Amino acid sequence: MAIETYGIDLGTTYSVLTRLDETGTPRVIPNNAEGKDTLASAVYFPEGGDPVVGEQAKEFRDTEKDRVIECAKRYIGREGDEGRKYEIDGVVYDPIDISAMYLKRIKAYALEQGYDVNNVVITCPAYFKDPQRAATKQAAEIAGMNVLNIVNEPTAAALAFCKDEFPENKKIMVYDLGGGTFDVSIIEFTKHQDGTAKVNVIDSMGNDQLGGQDWDRILGEMIAEKVAEEAGISVDDIEEDLELKAQITSKCEETKISLTAMPKKTVLVNCNGDKIRVNVTREEFEERTASKVQETIDFVTALLEKCNFGTNDIDIVLLVGGSTFMPMIPEAVKKIFEGQEDKVKSYEPNLAVAKGAVIAANLKMEEIIREVKEKQQSGEQIDASALPVTQEIVEEIHNTDFSEDVLSTPNMVVQEQPLTASYGVRVLNGDVFEINNLLIKGSEANSTATGEYQTRYDNQPGIVAHVFSNESTEEFIPGDIDMDKNPVPVDPELKLYHLGQLELVLPPNTPAGTPILVTFRHESAGLQVQAVNQITGESNEAFINFSSDGVKSKEEVEQAKEQMKGVNVKPELDY
Repeated sequence: MAIETYGIDLGTTYSVLTRLDETGTPRVIPNNAEGKDTLASAVYFPEGGDPVVGEQAKEFRDTEKDRVIECAKRYIGREGDEGRKYEIDGVVYDPIDISAMYLKRIKAYALEQGYDVNNVVITCPAYFKDPQRAATKQAAEIAGMNVLNIVNEPTAAALAFCKDEFPENKKIMVYDLGGGTFDVSIIEFTKHQDGTAKVNVIDSMGNDQLGGQDWDRILGEMIAEKVAEEAGISVDDIEEDLELKAQITSKCEETKISLTAMPKKTVLVNCNGDKIRVNVTREEFEERTASKVQETIDFVTALLEKCNFGTNDIDIVLLVGGSTFMPMIPEAVKKIFEGQEDKVKSYEPNLAVAKGAVIAANLKMEEIIREVKEKQQSGEQIDASALPVTQEIVEEIHNTDFSEDVLSTPNMVVQEQPLTASYGVRVLNGDVFEINNLLIKGSEANSTATGEYQTRYDNQPGIVAHVFSNESTEEFIPGDIDMDKNPVPVDPELKLYHLGQLELVLPPNTPAGTPILVTFRHESAGLQVQAVNQITGESNEAFINFSSDGVKSKEEVEQAKEQMKGVNVKPELDY
């Protein structure tokens, strides 16, 4: 396909970039500066220097902890106290800004290898709500990328697995334990007689505050206790000795990896001029982290119960995420599937999500190409703002002859999990404005719904469709939702947010009662909204991003884009 697409696993601790080669096989674009397939999701702000993104940034997290930011993904799109702000040298950053720096570094090292990372699919945990997905999308836009879609991590992993294995009619459980987040999903893969396939997310559960870093922290505590005992000092002494603490922290990941292959690891640190050796065993590490393992297992059993499935109903269990390399994880999962252990498979834990992301990106681009080509053939005008691509891409599609494989029915369709919120338009009921929910929480993802409304008076110059998200499962939310006056607040539990608006200009002499159709189409990063004058056929449509307190406004995004252009992220310090 002439238009390149890319997949990104934007991880809490490590991120990965992928592309499709000439045979359609997902390939990792490596981080050559560090000699790795992955990029550490960490940024260090040296005083008076350019930000350092990657492995070296982690080296300063103990000695200059106020200048190192990690785990931004745990807070992205969060509102209120669950969000996070970081002030460094008088500049305030949020998790979107920090994630944009990770992505800008990815874009830079790919460009060094001849790849212009523009049209991307980015993955996120399955339980991310729409504002978190929108914030992820904004981070990529600020980094100079065009986001085709935001796809669930377990869905992406299943896509990569199914491309390799292509099983028929399988229920797949994806157990995804990454560096900072955990989720488990049940996915149904169906292959039809015509060769097409469907990937459907049945349900997901998880915790975005649980991941490999929690195991690292516990391991760090164990090593510190052993060093303190051997050196005749207290753990508090180690906390106050930044150099010693940094040594121990740096040993944690290395030790965890070693304990994956060996029953014991010797850790060597320098303490007050003395060399201290301590031994850590896999057995005691597993004992200290057993409660964390059990937290993940509780989600597995709860999801099976929620979906009314027994273990026999699951055909394959995919273990993905770097933390599933720890032997304790497959052992715990296999205990649930006792007697069926063969169905538990470790599948490219570090790379499966990113590889699935680029498959999803290619599928999405082909979908866009078909839509543009169909409208082109019928003579319809195409508004790029109604698509997740730029006007330049639309023109490129216009001027490119694609193969029949691209233009024909897709061989795979991804059906995401149900909506995590409801979406409605503000309407006037008598003298009071209220919300008419067109899409209801719990409906199928990528749903479409239409409401019919009428102009209020003769010669009305236009209509403005104000779009809201909320937690209600009712069709109407009453209340004085007046944008021009002081609104009467509705139940705060409904989490009512004004997402944006769409204007439709009406021709002169439009009579009162003219029917106006407003249609919502849900996508992972926003709503496609269309308003149509039923009398004249005139219409307008736009893509409206999801928003909350943890998501930037359009103006803030544009401002952040300009600021990011002047930021030179580097893989290492200039000594």
